Amino acid sequence: MALGDFGKYNKGFSIPFDKETSLSFEEIGELFDPEEHGKTDSCIMPPCFDNVSMSLVDGRGNQLAYVLQRYPDAEPNKRHEDYREVFLDPDAGAYERNLFDDFLTIPAFDPSDTKGHKITLIELRIDEHGWAIFDNIVFGK
Repeated sequence: MALGDFGKYNKGFSIPFDKETSLSFEEIGELFDPEEHGKTDSCIMPPCFDNVSMSLVDGRGNQLAYVLQRYPDAEPNKRHEDYREVFLDPDAGAYERNLFDDFLTIPAFDPSDTKGHKITLIELRIDEHGWAIFDNIVFGK
């Protein structure tokens, strides 16, 4: 779901966030025989393994990926300045995160740049070997 930059017919919207903003959601899903998609050092669009995830992009292009279901030996990708994976317990079912604190783990995120503190893209990713249902996605304080 691209929330901003829709062009002249639809101005789109964004979701602002600050130090008190939480993100909560529910997810159930399963991967069937997940595979690794090449070596981590050749990864162009992380994560480079089958996964079920929710990715958020802020107003400055920083990407935060909450990874739920994943390849068994997957390790978080640490080589991108503007990208961070947070591996969540795949069996929890319900999740609540402090959005600002999680974005602070991205090296390029600038906590003093309030113009960038908005979510402009949400991507629900379900790779080819599984299924997932996301429900009750709430941004709040």
